[in-house]
Amino acid sequence: MTTQDFFDALRQVPNETNKAYAAFLDYINMGAGRSLRKLHEEYLRQTVGKPPTKTIFTLEEWSSAHKWQDRLTQYLMELQTRQQKKQQERLELFNENVWQTYMELATLVKEAVTNHEKNRVTKRTRVPDPRDPDREIEVVTMKANLEGLQRLVDSFGKLGKDLRAQLGLPQAIDMTSKGEEIMSPILITKMDIDEL
Repeated sequence: MTTQDFFDALRQVPNETNKAYAAFLDYINMGAGRSLRKLHEEYLRQTVGKPPTKTIFTLEEWSSAHKWQDRLTQYLMELQTRQQKKQQERLELFNENVWQTYMELATLVKEAVTNHEKNRVTKRTRVPDPRDPDREIEVVTMKANLEGLQRLVDSFGKLGKDLRAQLGLPQAIDMTSKGEEIMSPILITKMDIDEL
């Protein structure tokens, strides 16, 4: 399938000969900086195959009769619209992936906060036995793993901040001069993403 099959602006128009149409597609494919004069020069240099025409007058006539500039403008608009749509789809997929990661981490943080008392750091030390100075005993100290919990909470906060930035949401609470809250950025909901 060729490029012109994907864009309405690149389809052959009624009363456009195959030669005129081939020249139009060559003109489009020249890219930025295209001109009829440059296309004409290219046709004059062509050594393989026969170009649609070798006269600038014919190119000018075809361009005018078949509205090449209007079709070029329409093609560029179609191309831009499609690129924007593809970019939007990629952004939505990226946002969904970030949201899923955020929710998975939120679940881990919630579990860690709920169970942090059960998650213990164990420290074993050998000390002299107070009953017999010639012997040592092992002392086991257990405490809650607050350092690990703090790292997890910090990571969660950073991910939340990054997610808010990606979604274009505010990073801080806005207050009026009376101290009333305008918008709270604390909680990101699925509705926030769906509304974007």
